[in-house]
Amino acid sequence: MVNDEDPGLPEVLPEMANHEALVALAVISDPALRYVEKMEMIDRLFPPALLARYPMLVTTRDTLVLGAHMLGQAQEQQAALSQMAFHDPLTGLLNRRSADLECGRKTQGPRIVLYADIDHFKNINDTYGHEVGDLVLKEVARRLSVAMRPGDLAFRHGGEEFLALVLYTGTAYEIDHFVELVAERLRVIVNKTPIKAQSHNLTVSISVGAAVAKSGDDDLNAVIALADAALFRAKEGGRNRVEIAYS
Repeated sequence: MVNDEDPGLPEVLPEMANHEALVALAVISDPALRYVEKMEMIDRLFPPALLARYPMLVTTRDTLVLGAHMLGQAQEQQAALSQMAFHDPLTGLLNRRSADLECGRKTQGPRIVLYADIDHFKNINDTYGHEVGDLVLKEVARRLSVAMRPGDLAFRHGGEEFLALVLYTGTAYEIDHFVELVAERLRVIVNKTPIKAQSHNLTVSISVGAAVAKSGDDDLNAVIALADAALFRAKEGGRNRVEIAYS
């Protein structure tokens, strides 16, 4: 095996007409190696001064560089497509498609469902314009993300509606109290500080409906429907408030 740490390498290397072709073929055809690994292997076996003596290896390495670049671009494009497919382009939150997929996934324990809606959002659009409305949506989404813990999920569920799925790891008899705390915390985070949108400082509130999927086997769509019904009661009851559905 060629070893670039051997100081006598240039002298002892066999001067075979197809030697460089054989080495290049062995390296480039190894299915267990990635492009970058193949490039590193060639660099390790053939220092620059020695590599220059083998035009075919130079060409092979250049091909690997191009392949790695193209693969990187393909991976970036795939990541961008995934981002577009499962994230809301305006807020960056997970989208409704992601929520639908999550509804089919089982978990190891109970989850709290929070369904939130920006109060009087149509008035914001009508009064200040859709650009300001978009800024409000993005800021509410950011505050919702801040309220989430690792493992919790936040979605833009459509229009001015947001959905959050919060994992619960406490005891069964504390869960109702925890639901009230987490839903109220979300409401306060959105409402307590005005949102700066262009030249406006807007005090924005949300109404929140909450429900609990008490086990990982619960029908999450049914629990979301309960939270949606609780959200309707919160809006009917004066908005900027929390209602909890107890199943």
